Amino acid sequence: MKEISIDFLSEKSLDAAIREIEAYTALVPKLVKEVQDKITERLAVLIRTNLIIAKHDQVEKYIGKGTYEKVNVSSSINVTVTPMGDASVVSVSSYSSNPKTGAMQPDIAFVEFGAGRYASGSNPLGLNISTMRGSFGKGLGINDRWFFASGYSSTGTPESNAIYHGLEMLKGEIPNIVREVFETV
Repeated sequence: MKEISIDFLSEKSLDAAIREIEAYTALVPKLVKEVQDKITERLAVLIRTNLIIAKHDQVEKYIGKGTYEKVNVSSSINVTVTPMGDASVVSVSSYSSNPKTGAMQPDIAFVEFGAGRYASGSNPLGLNISTMRGSFGKGLGINDRWFFASGYSSTGTPESNAIYHGLEMLKGEIPNIVREVFETV
């Protein structure tokens, strides 16, 4: 933080202090923008890291006699920061490949909130939507395994809370980010 010394008995000192205050005041919007940029970039890193750690693909192929084989499913995670005037938007998208066609399908809601037997409904971001086990597909989400016409099946996706935990982690870092930016002045 900037300190300004003033000799109240000197007109020259008062004028110099006023100029310093005006210069600092003009600099504040730039500093606030820098803080905003650092916070959104950090949030993007935290969310992406949490998603990479949490991302599992629970797809299996039925090979007969009650036996399933794990299928490798490719995935893609995109976290982008888009400046929008005085704010920035952190967008998150996650895709997994369809094991039969290879087509990429969105899965961010399943990764964040869980699905199937792994959905617990404990994610605070999902409190205003129904994320409890069995709430999807007219109660069919309660099943331990879903079967697809292609012969593949899934047991669901564990709840990761990757976005929620990224936000919570960031809260503790904000004071340090602000201090770091404003101490450069």
